[in-house]
Amino acid sequence: MGVTQPWTGREAAALRQANRMNVRAHSGKSGHRRRHGCEPGQPVRAVRLRAETQQVLDIDLAVRTCWGTRPAGLQGTDRSLQHLVFRDMVTYSRHDGRSALALTPALSDLYAVVYAEPPYQEGSEQVDRFRNSLPEESTRSGFTLITADDGGRLVGAAYGWTMPAGTWWSRADLQPPGNIRDVDKFAIMEWIVHPDRQAQGIGAELIRRLLKDRQERYATLASDPRSAARGMYERAGWRQVARTMLSWGPSMDLLVLEIHTPSSPTAGD
Repeated sequence: MGVTQPWTGREAAALRQANRMNVRAHSGKSGHRRRHGCEPGQPVRAVRLRAETQQVLDIDLAVRTCWGTRPAGLQGTDRSLQHLVFRDMVTYSRHDGRSALALTPALSDLYAVVYAEPPYQEGSEQVDRFRNSLPEESTRSGFTLITADDGGRLVGAAYGWTMPAGTWWSRADLQPPGNIRDVDKFAIMEWIVHPDRQAQGIGAELIRRLLKDRQERYATLASDPRSAARGMYERAGWRQVARTMLSWGPSMDLLVLEIHTPSSPTAGD
């Protein structure tokens, strides 16, 4: 099948790169691949431009056609192309408490997959605790959930609620400075991305949307110091102000990020 022309900008560059690379299928049913002209081990080609947008190469169609479900990996590719292939397939949605409850089964399944991985290695007890806590959390003031969906499959989620002024994390070993303790804070309770879709910009987009237009000056979260995400938070500007010990798990670092800077008084004020 030929490729719709003309190509410009990112689309043209991506097509040239895709056609140079020996991207091979690793999984999926061989019969499914053959019906679409993609023999096992054959290089995957971008087959057409997605006409309705004229912005995104239909590399995703080629990948999905040849793998059947999801790729086990892209041989010989760099992470930048993998990011290009998958990023634009994701749809982000904002939910309040009521609509979040309808997603409890999917959120619980995603939680189970993410936290089954090292270093967490959580099991059914922790998954049940998450599932049972969501109804109460969804009623909290300021509750917001952002989801990332790929073709009906939940691949990422982040949610939180307003931690009122004067309150702080339970079991914390230290209280935060007064300028943090004495104001409302946005407490991020979960920020998770499916292991197959990590390092593709989904997590960054989830948190950008979650924190956008928040009225609280600070955001706060609890991070497992053993996790790879802990270093990412530090690089993104989160700073540790305390630690806490969960009743059912490891100690956690309590982090804070300033998301609003107080405006300076104008002359004459």
